[in-house]
Amino acid sequence: MITQSSTRGLARVHACRWLGTLVLAACAVAGCASAPSEYGAAPSSFEAVTVPANEPQWQLLEPAPTAVGPAFERDTLYELLVAELALRQGDHGTALKYYAAQARHTRDPGVVARAVRLATLERDISLALQMAELWVEVAPRDPNARQAAAVALIRANALGPALAHLAELRAQAGAANFGYLALQAAALEPDARTDLLAALAEVHGRFPDDPELAFAQAVLLDQERRPEAALALLEPMAVDDLPREAVLLKGRLLERLGRRDDAIDWFGSWIDQGDDQVRLRYVRARLLIDAGDLASAQSDFEAMLLRVGDNPEILLSIALLAAEQNKLTEARDYLQRLIATGSRHDVAHLYLGELAQAEGDVDAAVSAFRNVSPGSEFRSAQVRASALLLQHAGRVGLSRYMEGQRKRYPDEAVTLWLLEGGLLLEVNAPESALAVLDDALLAHPDDTELRYTRALARKRVDDIAGLEADLRHVLAREPRNAMALNALGYVLADRTDRFQEAKELIEQALAMRPDEPAYIDSLGWVEYRLGNHARALELLEQAYAAMPDHEVAAHLGEVLWVTGDSEAAVQVWTEGLELEPDSRILAETMQRLLGTERALGVRSSVEQR
Repeated sequence: MITQSSTRGLARVHACRWLGTLVLAACAVAGCASAPSEYGAAPSSFEAVTVPANEPQWQLLEPAPTAVGPAFERDTLYELLVAELALRQGDHGTALKYYAAQARHTRDPGVVARAVRLATLERDISLALQMAELWVEVAPRDPNARQAAAVALIRANALGPALAHLAELRAQAGAANFGYLALQAAALEPDARTDLLAALAEVHGRFPDDPELAFAQAVLLDQERRPEAALALLEPMAVDDLPREAVLLKGRLLERLGRRDDAIDWFGSWIDQGDDQVRLRYVRARLLIDAGDLASAQSDFEAMLLRVGDNPEILLSIALLAAEQNKLTEARDYLQRLIATGSRHDVAHLYLGELAQAEGDVDAAVSAFRNVSPGSEFRSAQVRASALLLQHAGRVGLSRYMEGQRKRYPDEAVTLWLLEGGLLLEVNAPESALAVLDDALLAHPDDTELRYTRALARKRVDDIAGLEADLRHVLAREPRNAMALNALGYVLADRTDRFQEAKELIEQALAMRPDEPAYIDSLGWVEYRLGNHARALELLEQAYAAMPDHEVAAHLGEVLWVTGDSEAAVQVWTEGLELEPDSRILAETMQRLLGTERALGVRSSVEQR
């Protein structure tokens, strides 16, 4: 069989499915709330000199020691001054070099702390670890040193030693972020994770009321796919006792265990507490959408909007939810607000067009689709506009629209030619499609996709010589174009007696893409035409199993019929008609082999199902 060019399928206009897009749109909303990892953000080891926007941090538990003191030697003071000047000039590498050297030389806690900060800022994991361990050595009672060492060890994937520092930090300062350690354990081997879980349980025995330790163990249990055990650790704790990330984990565990309503209630009990409303409302809104409670989900998104202002992703989510509830005026208002933000305007125009189309306002729909500029939504919008114009203004209206769009967007001219020609082929107007593609190739004579698409149009009008000329032109420029090799081979097998040449072409295509069902179908068809029925049946059954398709069904059914298995042939044809009720190749094959009356009977039985 011939595979269609990439633009052909674009000519099919499908009904809008708002919720399918809403899921994708809403996934970006977490970005307006400092998008978390699954359980929350990971901390850094200190209050850094300058922290990049994407680098979460732990604050120092107490003010850092002063880096420079009066007792330093003259050479030390000089090097520290050079380091500070380098730091002010943005030369962090030079600053780190001098601070690390003086940290080792002076063993002063303030200098060492500064070296840790700079090494972490420069993402020098090895040096950060060395400096952090030195900090613990010179200031063993400083909780900041323990914290820095723990984080450095975690980043070096030494989770066991890191836990020892966190346990000591917990004893010294009364708190430690065990959850961060657990989050880094996802890549551990199962045995190593089990050992870490046992070590955490031992520390938890020393501090049984510490919610961070319960959370850390729950994270590890969840990583081990033991959601019931993970939830059991979190269930007894009140909302106020849990770390913020544990709130998210508990809700997600409830969801995974099939307790979606409990998860919704759980997030609701937390939403009005603290400053994390946007993230939690987003998670709850997603659950509400899954539960079909679109009105409540929309309310959550609207509350998020009040918090963060006209965030584009939230505006889009509300618009789609409103559209799904058939609140079209409301949806339109939110889309207009989205356009006013200057972001996602192409998506907004696309959906404004679909709203207008749903209300039967063809002019407004086409106008909105026309306003979608080149990008990810461009083809979809032009297909919809073209289909509407073809239906309501005929081929002349379509032609005028496409001509205007090609002038407006000359870089998209080939795409627009292909869309116009492809749509005309879809509506069974191959002569008109040929006229369009002829004009296109006058302007773009070497475009292989235009040539390939015109070859498909020429096949529809039985211009086999013209088809071969176009495909030979493609292959002259792209000898390894598997799609063109297969198409030419298939047509030669189907419409001529040049079977051996056809087989060689198809085998070349299969050599490049041996698992392509369409090419396997073509080889099966040429084997049938050569009289090799057993081999043909084997190949066609393989193709049909991999890709149930009406054209493959026509071929397989014919070989089954010719080899005497008429019942199986009719069954395969019936399946093909269920896939494509208007299939021309199935209609022709059944009429030729079954006769008109029986073929109509098979079609009628399918229609009545």
